[in-house]
Amino acid sequence: MVASESVLEKLRDIEAQLDRLEKDIQERVSSELKADAMELHTKMDAHLDRMDDLIGLQESAKVQESVFLNGLKLEFS
Repeated sequence: MVASESVLEKLRDIEAQLDRLEKDIQERVSSELKADAMELHTKMDAHLDRMDDLIGLQESAKVQESVFLNGLKLEFS
């Protein structure tokens, strides 16, 4: 009986170690995923800012084109 109790105690210890290891792995993976998500979010923000800048430039170019074409119309009319 003592031997089987000893084996059961060792099995409980191993199970507790495995539980702690599983929790540690989950925390590490979660932490790495959060860091990756933050990095992607930062990159996405930078790209969106650049897109906004480009759209602004495009709109400005359209306005300048319109002003230029209107000026030509006035000049040649």
